[in-house]
Amino acid sequence: MTAENSSTPRRALAPLDDDTTGNARYGFADFGDGIDDDEDAGENTVVLRRLAMSPLSPDSAGSPASPAELSAGDPIPARASAATPASASSAGDPLDVESTTPVPPPMPVLPDPEAALPPASGRRFSASTEPLEYAWAAPRRSAASPLSPTSPNPAIEPAIPPAPSRPTAPPSVTVDALTATRADAAEPAKAAQSKTKQRNRKHLLIIFGALAAFAVLVSGVVYLLTLDSIAPSGAPTTSATAAALDPLVTPEDLGNLAGLDWASGITTADGARPICLPAESDGLPEAQRSVNRKITVGTAAVVNVVDTYADVATATAAYQIRLAEAGTCPETTALITGASSISGLADSADAVRVTVQNEANEYHSLQLTRTGRTVGLLDVITSTDDVNAAAVASASAASQNRQCTGSEGTCPSSISVAADVPAAGALPGWLVAADLPRITPAAGRWGATDPATTLHLIGSQCEVIDLNAVTGTTSVGQRTFLLADDAKAPSGFGIDQAVYSFSAAKAATNLRDKLAKNIDGCPDRAPTAKVTEGPSIKGTGVNGAKIAGSTYLVTQSTGTTTVAFRVAVLTVDTRMVYLLANPSSSFDFSDDDWRQLAVRAGQRVSQSS
Repeated sequence: MTAENSSTPRRALAPLDDDTTGNARYGFADFGDGIDDDEDAGENTVVLRRLAMSPLSPDSAGSPASPAELSAGDPIPARASAATPASASSAGDPLDVESTTPVPPPMPVLPDPEAALPPASGRRFSASTEPLEYAWAAPRRSAASPLSPTSPNPAIEPAIPPAPSRPTAPPSVTVDALTATRADAAEPAKAAQSKTKQRNRKHLLIIFGALAAFAVLVSGVVYLLTLDSIAPSGAPTTSATAAALDPLVTPEDLGNLAGLDWASGITTADGARPICLPAESDGLPEAQRSVNRKITVGTAAVVNVVDTYADVATATAAYQIRLAEAGTCPETTALITGASSISGLADSADAVRVTVQNEANEYHSLQLTRTGRTVGLLDVITSTDDVNAAAVASASAASQNRQCTGSEGTCPSSISVAADVPAAGALPGWLVAADLPRITPAAGRWGATDPATTLHLIGSQCEVIDLNAVTGTTSVGQRTFLLADDAKAPSGFGIDQAVYSFSAAKAATNLRDKLAKNIDGCPDRAPTAKVTEGPSIKGTGVNGAKIAGSTYLVTQSTGTTTVAFRVAVLTVDTRMVYLLANPSSSFDFSDDDWRQLAVRAGQRVSQSS
């Protein structure tokens, strides 16, 4: 016997005593055979009642006998069954137990359908999605199967003892008791599942929090690195970090350059460009990022552009193109007056001085730098010619310091400036239009022919030799420049440049000296000629090439007409250069302008191979 709501299967009832007779022995109530109302009849009645209440009896009311109705002393035949043939009860004669065929044991009673049980309590495949280490559910097995494995969790499914030698009655376990027992056993598993889910949620929150923090950090770095490209270059900075990354010069960097208070100036980013350096040009690589700034104080201004390229090689190529543009400035009004090389400021740095020849001259100090993969273009514009390359380099050092870290370039250290030759253009060895000055302020435009290998020179009539047929040369060439758009210029006003190349510097020098001697003695040979010697020519070309020669103003009178010529003869190593211009008494170069032009011609020749 078991207690109420116990999960342990009930034991089979003990066998009836052998003296139990008649139909009562086999579970038949023979009420019509005159059984006496004595003690034996009471026992038979109890036996009949208990058999009638068996869960397997076809006539059972569907509920097992209560513990009050059963007692350990109530004998029940071991072989009694509700499956006894109907003929046995209808015969009225006692059955011979020994001759009766054994009846199979009763079918086991299974619990209610799985739907009434928790997902993890006894299904063959647990409905739980949790790992087995957190909630283990034993597979369902028959209570009567001796081959079923022992449950590892006795609280969920009781262990079944080995089958007895004789059939036993099915366990009398109520559905409510079994459900309550399994529900109680599932509580720890549910608690473990809840704790596991909580831990998983905490882990997910930690992971998501870490990812969010990392994303914020990366976004901050990218923002700082790209700040200059996404924000207006001229906008005032409100962050110390942004200011530290600003590659452009600031009013604070300029200090009192040119004697001006740049901090009181106006800062804009209106797309202004430095002189001679257009935004686009042939062969110029495309920059990944470009920023610009203009700072204005009165009529003075500073224009700064910084272009960043994909790599150092691309930036180097872009720098060379920009340097050639600055050295040959295509601006119509520009006159290149000087150039400098700068060391200690960046990986590469050069400066070019340009004068815009208007009614009032405008002076530009143009600086170019390459710091790693960044190319900087800086133009300082003033109304006076008193800003030198060294002052501009010093003022830009702070911005170069901000560039060198981000672009992996050389930072400023021990800045020094030296005079240099303006960079050569597409035709090295020849003057360019920006080398020639205007004669009338704000008027005139120089044009040039392509270099030719056949000479067509008239000369000043004082050279004595045929300039078109000089012997001993290895090569000759000529280029002619003509001035347009100046109403004051004489008809056909221009300049001829001729270059004679020799195999040795001595031959070039001999030709130069012979021409200078002939020009100096021209008045002795022609009384109508007048020769005025101008400033001597001295300079240095590429790789330290020495430039030397003489300048002259020659006039020839023919009755009522006077013709003037500007002449220059000079040598650069193995080459001799001859210059001739045809001014008038009212339209002419100054002596200094002519000398500077002659020096520039020597510098250009030194750039040719």
